[in-house]
Amino acid sequence: MISRAVAEVEARAALRAMDLSDAPTPLFPERPPAQAQLLATETLVLKVYAPEFATRADAQARRQSEVSDQLTGTNRAPAILFRRATTLVMPRLSGPDLATLWRQGDRHIPTLAGDWLRAFHAPTLRKFPFRPGGHVAWLHRLSDEVANGARSIPDPTAFQHSLERTESLAASARRQKATRAVTHRDMTLSNLLHDGRITWGIDFENTHEDEPLRDLFTLALDLLTLASPDAEPDLAPLRAAYGDRHTAAPVRLFLQRCFSTWVWANTPGSPSQRQAIRLAMARHLLDSDALIL
Repeated sequence: MISRAVAEVEARAALRAMDLSDAPTPLFPERPPAQAQLLATETLVLKVYAPEFATRADAQARRQSEVSDQLTGTNRAPAILFRRATTLVMPRLSGPDLATLWRQGDRHIPTLAGDWLRAFHAPTLRKFPFRPGGHVAWLHRLSDEVANGARSIPDPTAFQHSLERTESLAASARRQKATRAVTHRDMTLSNLLHDGRITWGIDFENTHEDEPLRDLFTLALDLLTLASPDAEPDLAPLRAAYGDRHTAAPVRLFLQRCFSTWVWANTPGSPSQRQAIRLAMARHLLDSDALIL
């Protein structure tokens, strides 16, 4: 792990190597030692990884540079401007993240999020006949972990019943129309920023193919759980902007249940308020066959 003080030393060294004399300040001054710390100048953001997480710095530098080159127009990713050891230097983006704007009641957020995700997946998106075998094996592993006490979650008995229901849908999804793409794997509204004209995605590392609807699901989950209490979130603009007209409905339903199961499986026995809200929504989705994807 790296402390804020050590990260500040590394950030200053990176700026000197760029022939800059700016004094970086921490974006999160109270953050405890972590895998990485974020500092900034007026125009730059510096992400300083701990030395033991150099492979993560490598992964972000490679993948973010690739995505930055691919995306143009109003859906973008910031370039890596400079790198020194485990310090990555990027442009400082203006504008709030989409989570903040959504909480404030901006109704354009579902469209902005879906449009950015469509552009992000497009370069690697491919069609294929769905194969649920890996998902079913994962469901079995979860069942075993909960049964033997290796995984502690809320309401384990109900969880086991839900697993059975989800597995029962695998056969109807097999060989139906589906897609694969290199995914984000941390696709939240907080990882999308909007400067009034351009939507920027951040925090790229993953280079592996996965279910692209997983990224769509995590955005939908944010939209459903971060909205103001008196709002009734409409996910139709998210789906319309993303524009997946290929994936068959049985695949969508099976994957939606798998993704909801993932939320439940990763909720601790004593969840935080935020975790409890997400779990409640996941269980609601598992109790229904209504599609949000």
